[in-house]
Amino acid sequence: MLGESSHAPREEPIICGITGILRLDGHPADEALVRRMTDRLRHRGPDNQAVWCEGTVGLGHTRLSIIDVSADANQPMTSGDGRWTMVYNGEMYNFPEVRVALESKGVPLRTGSDSEVFLETWATHGPDAVARCHGMFAAALWDRRERRLWLVRDRLGIKPLFMSHGARSLTFGSEIKAVLESGEASTRVDPAGLREFLEFGNALGQRTLFSDVIELPPGTISSFSSSGERSTRSYWSVPAIPQQDVSRGEAVERIRTTLTRAVRRHLLSDVPIATFLSGGIDSSAILALAAQEADTPITAFTAGFDYESGSDEVERASRIAREYGVSHHELRVGTGNLRDVLESLSDAHDQPFGDAANIPLHLLCRELGGQTKVVLQGDGGDELFGGYRRYALLASGRAWECVSEPAEALLSRLPQSASVRRLRRITGAFAEREVGVRMARLLTLESPNLPPTRILAPDLREICEQHDPYARYQAVAGQLPDVDAVQKMLLTDAMIQLPDTFLEKVDRPTMQHGIESRVPFLDDELVELAMGLPGSLKVTPRDKKSLLKEALRGVVPDWVLDAPKRGFDVPYGLWIRTALKPFMLEVLHDPAVVRSALFDYDSLEPLLDDDALRAPDHAFTVYKAFQLALWWTRQGAVLPGESST
Repeated sequence: MLGESSHAPREEPIICGITGILRLDGHPADEALVRRMTDRLRHRGPDNQAVWCEGTVGLGHTRLSIIDVSADANQPMTSGDGRWTMVYNGEMYNFPEVRVALESKGVPLRTGSDSEVFLETWATHGPDAVARCHGMFAAALWDRRERRLWLVRDRLGIKPLFMSHGARSLTFGSEIKAVLESGEASTRVDPAGLREFLEFGNALGQRTLFSDVIELPPGTISSFSSSGERSTRSYWSVPAIPQQDVSRGEAVERIRTTLTRAVRRHLLSDVPIATFLSGGIDSSAILALAAQEADTPITAFTAGFDYESGSDEVERASRIAREYGVSHHELRVGTGNLRDVLESLSDAHDQPFGDAANIPLHLLCRELGGQTKVVLQGDGGDELFGGYRRYALLASGRAWECVSEPAEALLSRLPQSASVRRLRRITGAFAEREVGVRMARLLTLESPNLPPTRILAPDLREICEQHDPYARYQAVAGQLPDVDAVQKMLLTDAMIQLPDTFLEKVDRPTMQHGIESRVPFLDDELVELAMGLPGSLKVTPRDKKSLLKEALRGVVPDWVLDAPKRGFDVPYGLWIRTALKPFMLEVLHDPAVVRSALFDYDSLEPLLDDDALRAPDHAFTVYKAFQLALWWTRQGAVLPGESST
């Protein structure tokens, strides 16, 4: 069990970006280059930028300080024994307890920052230190004695870390743009990553849309010698979580107490904490527990968007805030200039991103205008406790399996309306005997009957279709223990959906606006508890999130717990046939895009018709094509087989 937080000295939260280079050819690190790489991350920390170079290694750090943060805690930071120099991004929630443990061993600490505690824990215990550190973090540490660079990422991948390992150098950064700034990685498209993007809206696992850039997996430590020899190991993984056999009553009690501790830990700060309140179960639970556990007043922010028609979300959120005596701010956010928003988000993500939920988050963060620097969000509750329709479908999986083949035979003979295609996706998924493929097909609006690669130019389509879009799901399924179907889907989502889509969706818009987002549902202790409980406890065919709802009785009002689930539905389909359509057509027909031989316009053009765009699956395909083209015009990418300049 993680320890309780204490009132040990600490600095204010630090929002950061990290980057660096290790020359593998013996040449010294170019300080001017490291400064340029660091400057590309200025938005992640505009208050202080610093670099450190020694021989073949250079490290860069950007910092956003919140109220009178001592310069002594600036990074890059060197350990007291002089052996390790580190750049670190994130928050270590159990650092007060770890600090006490260090001090009991006589380790001198110069600052009150969690970054120094992380560094000195590493200096004391080596790479085994990460088992003692709980939170969200990405870090790079240079070992002066062994001349070895270490990269580490938190257990669930809340904080990003990208890298490129070439013959001449290793480069890394919190965002891809810093890696590309080095000039050591090409902008050539990875066809396997592009295939996954077209299917799911993002590349999966280590892959990005760039063939030379990968993402360090969650829960992983990698080290590189000065000659380029790499060693990688996982220090934590979802499949290794012990599966538990507990009663429902015991599970309910443990969830309630563990979630309370998680929220308490995430309140660790010397500056005011805010929450994003949607009015749903997860954000309401975070607000309720934060109001109960905080030593200082909590502020809640709810956004009402001009695209919402008849929505009572703001009213619901206001009612919840009143119940807990929380200061509540209702922000009315307009979407009138979506062009600027989408261009900004394309630059923030560095690669096309198909989940339009980043748009309202960007608008909300922009609207805050510096009113707060730390917010709690409810992300992760659905993936831990089963909040999506696919979990309920899997809870009735036997019945779906029985009807899948005859239903497919019938549906294939009907006119292929959007609703028929939707049913065919479900029955087709349950007809799959391979578990990984079934899970992948339940997750996407795309269908093998109408593969999204059909919009690509023939040569590019041929290259992409050599890669299996379901490969990552199959690999994950092979690692999972023998558990029920709902639990398999929950564990799969924790390994794919969370790090590859939802946590990226949170990180880029918030960091773009200098906001640190914290996700208490993804607290390490709570994750290990929830992921160890059988899916049959968490989801029934008629009730998603049943276990979490029971645990929250008396914490969250019944009228919230018993309300129908309100999905966060962003109307990108409406936008691309109305307000966004002129911009979308401009981008898709940009001369640079047309010359690139990216699309087969004979296949793409019919999907741009307003009637076609009313179908959710067609709209998803077109929105991804739009995102791909927008990225293409701003990134300077090149197709596989072409030379990168």
